[in-house]
Amino acid sequence: MAQGIPLTDADRWDWLVSLRQASLDRLIAGHHGVVLTCSALKRKYRDVIRVAPYYFHKIRIHFFYLDAAESVLLTRVQARKSHFMGANMVHSQFTILEPPDKDEKDVSRLDVGRPLEQVQEELLSHVFNSSPHLAVPNKESIFSPFNGRTVEESARKAQLEVDNLLDWVRHNAVHFDSQKSEVIQFQGRRQEAPTNIQINGRVIDPAEHRWLGIYLDKLLNFIHHVATWSSKALKISQQLRRLDSVKRGAAPRALITAIDTCVVPVVIFGAEVWWPGMTRPTRKGNSTSQTTHLCNLIDKVIHQGLRAALPLPVWETTPNGIRLRLAAKINSLDDRHPLRTRATRAYRQLPPAEAAEPLTKPCYCENIGNKSQGAEAHTHWANRVESTEICAYSDGSSEGHGRSSWGHVLKRAGETFRMSSGILHGGEIYDAELCGATMALLAALSTRIGNEKIFVLLDNQAAVRALKTRKKSSCLRLTQSFHDVARKSNVEVRWVPGHSKITGNEEADSEARKALRLLPARDSTPVYITLAYLRRLMNQRRQKLIDDWWLKACPIRYQDLELQMRRRKPPELTLPRHTLHHLLAARTGHRDLAAYHRRFHHIDANLICECGQETTPTYFIRCRTHASTTRKLRKGMKLEKFTKQLLGHNC
Repeated sequence: MAQGIPLTDADRWDWLVSLRQASLDRLIAGHHGVVLTCSALKRKYRDVIRVAPYYFHKIRIHFFYLDAAESVLLTRVQARKSHFMGANMVHSQFTILEPPDKDEKDVSRLDVGRPLEQVQEELLSHVFNSSPHLAVPNKESIFSPFNGRTVEESARKAQLEVDNLLDWVRHNAVHFDSQKSEVIQFQGRRQEAPTNIQINGRVIDPAEHRWLGIYLDKLLNFIHHVATWSSKALKISQQLRRLDSVKRGAAPRALITAIDTCVVPVVIFGAEVWWPGMTRPTRKGNSTSQTTHLCNLIDKVIHQGLRAALPLPVWETTPNGIRLRLAAKINSLDDRHPLRTRATRAYRQLPPAEAAEPLTKPCYCENIGNKSQGAEAHTHWANRVESTEICAYSDGSSEGHGRSSWGHVLKRAGETFRMSSGILHGGEIYDAELCGATMALLAALSTRIGNEKIFVLLDNQAAVRALKTRKKSSCLRLTQSFHDVARKSNVEVRWVPGHSKITGNEEADSEARKALRLLPARDSTPVYITLAYLRRLMNQRRQKLIDDWWLKACPIRYQDLELQMRRRKPPELTLPRHTLHHLLAARTGHRDLAAYHRRFHHIDANLICECGQETTPTYFIRCRTHASTTRKLRKGMKLEKFTKQLLGHNC
């Protein structure tokens, strides 16, 4: 420029970036503001400065366009001595100048052809009056109390003081943010209409009687203050309570910490103002504080927080599904368990069931083995059994929940010498296995001559563990009888693999199946039920509640696909990820489908797949691109049946 050569865009670019970064550095260092003077002649030059708030969002930028005629600026440049920019550069500057457009809202035009004092005054006026959003927020607050015999008189005094304050603000170039102004009026015994105050043409209506978060009233009983903050804390407690259930949720210790941090400080906010203690001094001595009734509101919030941290079910507010599950669990507890004393009402609502088992000590059982090795091991074992020992095979059968039967066969030296069977109406297959083993033991004891050893053999591993360890979950009375008898006799319980062509087990299974014919009609009610069947009934009722709710809440698209609500992990998650993608798209419709494009009138959208079919929600089942995956899942099923199984409730 000293040689009279104008700068190009490339010359100015790095220079403007450096100026922007230097200004940001000063603001980061703690300066309240930066005044940057540069020749941002083009709009793109100004845009380089405008991007500063992208890095620091709290920064406000405003441009002042110093406007003057070319002759005025030429005279001023010529008056400067020994300056690198000569007078011959003024015309080139006007040649590349791009005056601000109307859409550049952050630019203010300022005529600098006038004296310097006038320019300074107009500049300050633009900054603090014409553009209040550019003012630096004032962190200081002004509090002015005014008294009067009436509300109108006090408001008149306040308005006069505010007008004087605004005059001082204008003369001293100080910004006063009227949007943060607040008026609070305290009335006497006589009720009067509130009177507003005007600040910079903005009407300020009287607000609530609040100062620094303390809600005030003319009687200073602080009822409104405690009710307001208690409602805020109660919302927090209720939200924390929604996060947990009886069995699932955050740890109680973490929730108690959350209550101490988020609820208690809110509900007791400002308590040092209104709480004088349990008693207060008077002329007649200490008397009870008149604000103790406010503690009832705080007590309610704190109790709600404790329920959120230690969630205990309440019968009136607990969902029916959870209530039924807990009722079955509590009915199986020991009489001395604390929950039994709290669940009398739920216990009476259950059908008659067997008594609970007393608390037992921890017990362990050796590994029973698997079915492939069990048949061969049983054959070797049977060859070593003495001819005088009795082998009691028992088995159970069922034709539905609560409809079971049992059967047993007694063998000595490989020969069957006794058979028996019976029904168990109101029990599951597990209960039938235990009942059959108990009956087989009693029958073997009645037929032995001396002290021969008795082997009780059954094919249910859970029942074997219960008979060996005394840790049972159902059919408690018969299982206890088995333990009492076996403890006094030479008895050993063994497991045999079922349906492995073991003669004794097959014969016991046949006897149990024959006994199923003796069961009463299906619509008959059992007189007595086991805990296993009781749990089954509770699960069925819970599922019925879920199904009834799902019929009302099921989306229309799910109704078209006949999708049902599941309580367990859906089997669809075991599908290959690519197939699962198409399945989710078919169920939700969230994909590049033809119906979607027709709905939004996408003219240029492709509605046909590579295989030539229209992209319907179920087109991937017939698409040759996915033929290999579909063939594996289909397994020879008809297309219609496979589609319903994949997209419907049986998938």
